[in-house]
Amino acid sequence: MNIGIISINSAFPAQTEKENILGLNGKLSENGLIISENQALSIAEARESSLQSNGRIEFSGKTAEKIILEFGKSACIDRDTFADTVCELIDIFYYLRNGYPETRLSDDRLISVMRECFDNECAGDTDLLADAVPDRLAGKRKKSPTEPESYE
Repeated sequence: MNIGIISINSAFPAQTEKENILGLNGKLSENGLIISENQALSIAEARESSLQSNGRIEFSGKTAEKIILEFGKSACIDRDTFADTVCELIDIFYYLRNGYPETRLSDDRLISVMRECFDNECAGDTDLLADAVPDRLAGKRKKSPTEPESYE
């Protein structure tokens, strides 16, 4: 008897997520960005891969959409590498969510803190982001006067 393995991460299929991502192009175009069909599929597949590699389950697919919209407003985003950057940001998000559950931040707040770090101390460098976010949450760097007092 052959028992097939079903990925629990497929609760929100990549094709469905691709369509949802493409639906964001109206909002993204306000910032001069656009995601092609191939890029949308790559982002959806990157999300699924990141979920699997981090041992996480997500049913809605909204996290990728929130990351796309939040970082699409960043002055540090290069439109030529936007989709690739989004794939990296998704992976960083799940890494941080998995590695630092004690922060008890909502997904929206974690994405917001990621964006603040990305725009400021990381200057758009995703290689620095995975370390910058925990440092910021731990209060290891001086906050600017416009930043909130607490991330909880």
